[in-house]
Amino acid sequence: MSITEIKKSTLKILNGRWESPVLLTLVYMAIMFGVGLVYWLLSFIPLINIAAYAGVIAISTPIAFGLTACFMQIKRGKDTECIDSFKIGFSNFKRAWFVYGNILKKMLVYIILYFVLIIVFVIGTMGSAVAAAIFNYDEIFLISSCIFSIVFYALIIAWMVFAIMKGLYYSLSNYIAIDNPEMTAKEAVEKSEVLMEGHRGEFFLLSLSFIGWWILSLFTLGIGLIWLIPYVQVSLVIYYESLINKKDSYSEKEIQYTKVEQIEEKTSSEEVQEENPESSASEDNSKSEEITEVNEAEVEKDNLLDDNGDIIK
Repeated sequence: MSITEIKKSTLKILNGRWESPVLLTLVYMAIMFGVGLVYWLLSFIPLINIAAYAGVIAISTPIAFGLTACFMQIKRGKDTECIDSFKIGFSNFKRAWFVYGNILKKMLVYIILYFVLIIVFVIGTMGSAVAAAIFNYDEIFLISSCIFSIVFYALIIAWMVFAIMKGLYYSLSNYIAIDNPEMTAKEAVEKSEVLMEGHRGEFFLLSLSFIGWWILSLFTLGIGLIWLIPYVQVSLVIYYESLINKKDSYSEKEIQYTKVEQIEEKTSSEEVQEENPESSASEDNSKSEEITEVNEAEVEKDNLLDDNGDIIK
C-alpha cells in the first residue's frame, strides 16, 4: 500500500470512532506528563536524578507497548478503555522489556560508538585547554576547539544516520510480539529485522509524512497530539499488517513455485523414460548381468573349498 492509501484507510477506520482513541491518547499523555514532571523535579538532586531517569524508562517502555496493543485493537474494530495502555503494558511488563532489551543488544555497537565519540571529544577538548595553558597561546585552544567541534558534530550526524537506519529494522518488534505471544522476544525482534529488509525506506517515509502535523501540533500547545497520535498509530498498524500480508503472499508463491518445479522435473523424467524405453531396458539388463556374474564368482569360490573349509588343491 502507498502512503496515501494507508492514510485514507486510517481516516476511514477512525471516522465516527474518534472518542475511544482520543480518550486513550489523553490518558496516555497525562500519565507521561506526570512521569516527566516527577523526573524534572528529581533531576536537580545529585545521584537521585539517575535513579529517576531509570524509573522513567522503566515505566514508559511497558506503557508504550500497551499503547501499541490498544491501537492494534482499535484498527481491528475492538473496543478499548482509556486506561488499557497502562493495564496491558504492565501485565506484559517482562515481555515489553525483553523486546526492548533485545533491540538494545542489536544496537549495542552503535551505543558503544556513541559513548566513544563523547569520550574522544572530551579528551580532545581538555587536551587543547592544557596545551593552551602550557604554551600560553589562546589561539591554539580556539583553533583546536573549533576543529574538534566540527569533526565531532560531523561524526555525530553520521552516527545518527547509521543508527536510524539500523533501528528501522526493529520498528515492528512490538507489533510482532503482541500478535505472536508464543514467540520469544528475541524471535519477535529477529522477525522484525526480516520483515523490514528492503522496506526501511517505506517505513521512514511514512513516519516522515506526519512531520507537518507534528509541527502544527506544537502551535496548539500539544492539544493537537490528542488526534495526531491515533492517526499516526493506526497508520503504522495498517502498514505492519500490509507488510505481513505481502510477505506471506510471497512465501505462498515460493511454495507454489517449488511444487510446480518438482512436478515439472518429475514429468520431464517420466517423459524421458517413455521416449527412451530401450535405454532404460538396457540399463536394467546390464544391472542383472552384473548380479549374475557376481553370483557365478561366489559359486566358483565355494567349489574350491572342501567340507572343512580347506582349499582343494
